[in-house]
Amino acid sequence: MTVGGKAAVEEVTHNAQCSGASRLGSPRSSASGAGPRVRFRRGGLTSSGGPFTIHKMNADSLTDSNVIQTPRRERERQQRRQEILRAAERIFAARGFHDASIEQIAHEAEFATGTVYLYFKDKEALYLELFEEKIRELSETIRRELEPIKDPLEGLATVIRARMGYFERNRAFFRIYAREGMNRYEQRHDRWQNIMQMYEQYLERLRKLIQSAQRRGAVRKGDPHLFAIALSGMMIQVTRDWLQSQDETPLTERTQFVIDLFFGGARPAARHSA
Repeated sequence: MTVGGKAAVEEVTHNAQCSGASRLGSPRSSASGAGPRVRFRRGGLTSSGGPFTIHKMNADSLTDSNVIQTPRRERERQQRRQEILRAAERIFAARGFHDASIEQIAHEAEFATGTVYLYFKDKEALYLELFEEKIRELSETIRRELEPIKDPLEGLATVIRARMGYFERNRAFFRIYAREGMNRYEQRHDRWQNIMQMYEQYLERLRKLIQSAQRRGAVRKGDPHLFAIALSGMMIQVTRDWLQSQDETPLTERTQFVIDLFFGGARPAARHSA
């Protein structure tokens, strides 16, 4: 395995067979005495032959930050899990939840059906893990985009844009939730508790932004938590309507409507006499 780092790594692979070599990098001479000869030279090792690979690296290459700590078997397990999740996402998007099957997901992932069941007990568990993954990714997107913003009103507008944009990019997946009544599984899987916790954190972020705007006189007085629920509910319903419809207009084209309605209300703008 090549260890990364600042140093350049030179890999020399020899394909010659070495009879009597007992382990990688530790060749022993065969009965005939023929075997690879290892020579030391400036900058690394060389070999006249042998079925092993030699890496040349600097001492700086072997630092704690460069050494992968996760055991190989666990890395392989996580990779298989991710491959199953990505295959499930494609199958769910193409067929919907109810018409999809574990067999189809296994075929898409190029695994045996039994392998999928080693990681997920049923397709509900698969979908809910994907759903949690999406909500976590959305939360991280919002957090990242809010980082440089100081003005609370601009922060609220940023949340609205980020959320609407994320659902637009993931329409096929979230359409399953809107069209196929996936909320029926909320009481059957503990994973929904994680999803609800992330939603509560999202509401708290909205509440703090609204409270900050109230302190500046940019939003009228009132319970900031109720304002947060109202804004969230507005986005949810506008998004749900878009997901369930056949309208191919981008969801982000409704973003300004949500911003204007929340900040300005439904009343027409005041007319000023000349």
